[in-house]
Amino acid sequence: MPWKPGEHLLFVIDRDPTVYVTSYRGDDIAEVRRSIERALPGAAGRECTDGGRGDV
Repeated sequence: MPWKPGEHLLFVIDRDPTVYVTSYRGDDIAEVRRSIERALPGAAGRECTDGGRGDV
C-alpha cells in the first residue's frame, strides 16, 4: 500500500548494502522503536571502523 502524505514512517537501513530497506508504519513503529532502543546500550562505546560501508 502506498504511503500517504503526512504519514509517519520508520525506515530501518541495514549496514549490509545488499539487504532491503524495511519500512514500518502505524502501530508497528512504536514496537520497532522499542526494540531499537533496547539494543542501543549494547552499541555504547562501539566505533564505526569501516566508514559505514559494512566491510567485515
